[in-house]
Amino acid sequence: MAETKSQKEINYWLMKSEPDAYSIKDLEKEEETLWDGIRNYQARNFMRSMEIGDQAFFYHSNTILNRSISV
Repeated sequence: MAETKSQKEINYWLMKSEPDAYSIKDLEKEEETLWDGIRNYQARNFMRSMEIGDQAFFYHSNTILNRSISV
C-alpha cells in the first residue's frame, strides 16, 4: 500500500541560528530561505532529509535568554 500524507510520520527538527546572522523575523519576512554554510556534516545530512510537512523549532543561540522562539 502506498503511503499517503496522512500516514506519514511527522519529524520534528531544531533549527539553530544566531539572531544577528539570521533571525526568526528574517524568516517571517522571507517565508522561505536557503540554509547554507552548514559545517557539521551530520547536521547538513539531517537538513537534506527534511520534508514538507515536518515541523521545526527555531532556536536563537548566543542570546541572554536561550530558548525556542517559534514552531
